[in-house]
Amino acid sequence: MAKRYDQMKDKYKVKFGKMSYCSGHPWYYVLGGTPMSVKEIWTLMQEPDRYGYLKDDIEKSAGNNQKLRKLQADIRLSLNKDISRYRRVVFEFNQFRKSNSIDLENPKCEDIHVSMSLKVSHLLNGFANQRHVNDLLAHQPELFDIL
Repeated sequence: MAKRYDQMKDKYKVKFGKMSYCSGHPWYYVLGGTPMSVKEIWTLMQEPDRYGYLKDDIEKSAGNNQKLRKLQADIRLSLNKDISRYRRVVFEFNQFRKSNSIDLENPKCEDIHVSMSLKVSHLLNGFANQRHVNDLLAHQPELFDIL
């Protein structure tokens, strides 16, 4: 998994002068970067040391399967909405690219570039939160499983 992660994270970077931008940054798209598939974003977040913004809430719920299952359902619902929105934004971004050339002499960050980076960040966080909850649930037995 680590090798695939390293290959993928390098694939989704663009360099501009001394700077390097990844797919979670608007300038990645300004400078010609291509959108990631949802599966590629998911793969990036399967590394065990990657956590989303709900890390503290998830860890406070550790040991309480009912709370973890509620978090799992909430995260899944949020992820479904984020995936749907990401796909719409990718479509809009591709339409934008068809009608606007990439100008490396005078690069300009547009709203669509910011939208792309934000949607990638939402998915990265959502998948990291999902993996964290799933990992905790996989390592703690249900109350009725031990009886």
